Amino acid sequence: MTRQLLQQSYLFYETKKYSIRGKKLLSTLGKYYVADTGLRNIRLNKNYRDNLGHQIENIVFIELLRRGYNVDVGDYSGKEIGFVARKGNEIKYYQVTEHLPEGSTRETDNLRYIPDGYQKTVLSLSQFDEGTVDGIAVKYLIDWLLEEQIKR
Repeated sequence: MTRQLLQQSYLFYETKKYSIRGKKLLSTLGKYYVADTGLRNIRLNKNYRDNLGHQIENIVFIELLRRGYNVDVGDYSGKEIGFVARKGNEIKYYQVTEHLPEGSTRETDNLRYIPDGYQKTVLSLSQFDEGTVDGIAVKYLIDWLLEEQIKR
């Protein structure tokens, strides 16, 4: 009951797990994101550096909602895809990371093997990661957040 009240008050958002292969929502547990990460930090008695990865993932989730997407956590053959953003017939896949570790393809591998032609993007907090890896766009998170402002 408390969970529903928190969602109805728009303090928390629930994502479902979306099967990319089956093109349907799964009944397994999704994830929860908070509308204001400051509230999260106060409640958990943490500062923003305690888990920067969760913080930026939360920011991307809220931004995708703001841009009008339905957002779910993706699942493709047991591999988690950070976000599946859907708006009408448009589908985009996102992975979110603090940085791409040198020599590691962990963040791109989850996206690389999805056989459809939808846009796949890794958002990194390091601007030194920008470019493409195996045909997957890697964008600097701050630039991505400002994209719509620049288009206006």
